[in-house]
Amino acid sequence: MLSYSQPIDGKAIQLSHLRELRLHAGNTQKINCTIITPPPGASSAAEAYISARQKRKVFQALGINCIICRTDDPSFQKCSEEIRQGGTYFIVQRPLDAKSLGLPVGAPGDLEACTNKGMTITALAETVMRIVQPAVKVLQKNGREPKVGILGVNGFFGREISQILALEGAEIIGVDVGDDDVSLEGVGIIISAIGIRGVVKRKRLQGYKHLLVDVGFSYDEISGQGHGDFDSECYSHSRYYTPVPGGVGPLQSLTLVERALASCNIKGYQDWSLDSLSFVA
Repeated sequence: MLSYSQPIDGKAIQLSHLRELRLHAGNTQKINCTIITPPPGASSAAEAYISARQKRKVFQALGINCIICRTDDPSFQKCSEEIRQGGTYFIVQRPLDAKSLGLPVGAPGDLEACTNKGMTITALAETVMRIVQPAVKVLQKNGREPKVGILGVNGFFGREISQILALEGAEIIGVDVGDDDVSLEGVGIIISAIGIRGVVKRKRLQGYKHLLVDVGFSYDEISGQGHGDFDSECYSHSRYYTPVPGGVGPLQSLTLVERALASCNIKGYQDWSLDSLSFVA
């Protein structure tokens, strides 16, 4: 086992950054945010609700009024109308989407969607890009071609992150479930967004990797544990990795909070980053 594999501790980064944000946030009690989730029993409802609760904690830590509203709640229509009138920021938890709910996609209050250079970028994609970009730069600096493998490339997030990384000049190796013949040899960075517990085994990596980014999250209601796409044995065959839970999720919550503060013209803080990691190639 390689002993120098290093987890990217999103929870620790979140706690540290929240301390800085509190110094600059000021009076945020007038800021409201509504997180919309599927009803119990719906597809991925447990994962969506767990994620929503974590986001709510981060917003509340800054004094922002934040509620969770399920689509079967009696208050859902009232919440929807308030969102349409611009009275609250909002986040729609996947597998739901704002358009199907009749909500204004990409409106100023939509924290999950953000238009940049004519392209709508979700908070999740922005978060993953902030993790991946430093590693890409290190590989380029050391004369290594930044090849990025994306597992689950034909899913919503897989397609989005592929487009963004391609614009950054990375070579994309797209893989979906069942594409076992696609080689990941020579691919330094792998992002998985499949959403199946432990679906990526160590042998699938086909060698040692520089960075593993786990976007998948599945929840076992019997054990009460959350799991990612990468089998735990994969970690020891990478230089850096994002654990599940505690990796991408806490950093995505930070991205959403920063979007809310920026929209309110609250300034003076630095956006979270992975500058503290060396990302040695």
